[in-house]
Amino acid sequence: MDQMTPFLLCLGIAGIVVAINYILVTRQEQREGKPPAWNPDQIDWDAATDWRIRADIGRGNKIEAIKRYQELTGAGLKESKDVIEYLAKNPDVWEEKKKAPRPELDDAPGIRDLLEEGRDDEAVEVYRKFAGVDGYTARAAVEQIKREMKG
Repeated sequence: MDQMTPFLLCLGIAGIVVAINYILVTRQEQREGKPPAWNPDQIDWDAATDWRIRADIGRGNKIEAIKRYQELTGAGLKESKDVIEYLAKNPDVWEEKKKAPRPELDDAPGIRDLLEEGRDDEAVEVYRKFAGVDGYTARAAVEQIKREMKG
């Protein structure tokens, strides 16, 4: 037996003790009805609906999804992990957040003017805020407006 074996054994036991303690504390908080420190209202839905995040979660690659969420939002590791775990456990929430484009908003303040000036990204942002939709839905709607303007 080499000198590292007792050290590795102690390290493994310490890890198990920490994991058990975490589980017990978490369950105790759940039984006491304490609200979680994080809640889904904190999710940045423009980032959460990113196709790469959805694909990574679909493949079970949560680490890449967490990295991508951090990249898009600047959020910390814990917050990003919480978001990705929530999305993985609640896949239907994406469809709830993705709203259909609203044709009556085609003339939302300045969208056509922004498109004529070539400021497409700004037009998408205006549509997103005005319509209350996610970034991808807004982009699709603005692209449709742009096609109609050309036709």
